[in-house]
Amino acid sequence: MVTDSALAVLWHVDRKTIAYVPIHECEWGSREFSLQAEPDDPTDAFLDSLRGDAATLIVAYRNNVAICRVQDVTHISEFRCPSLEACGSSRAVGLRAADGNGIPGY
Repeated sequence: MVTDSALAVLWHVDRKTIAYVPIHECEWGSREFSLQAEPDDPTDAFLDSLRGDAATLIVAYRNNVAICRVQDVTHISEFRCPSLEACGSSRAVGLRAADGNGIPGY
């Protein structure tokens, strides 16, 4: 069993869409979890599409799996400029979700 992957699997049940997302930070409790992810492709709109969506997701990360609803999606931007020649920015997305109690059919 592989438990050290930096990728989380996010399955949007309603849209039947699966995304494999690199995770930078994770807090996983018994009823709620939050993930900080930075997409490999900054033009990928999957994480952006979760904002304002009370989506049902199945999320797997390391030894954790949850059927959950999205509670909050936060965009995190960081501007880095170590020298005048090398300026750039990084975009990450924070996802907070709660367990699936009350989800019809689960």
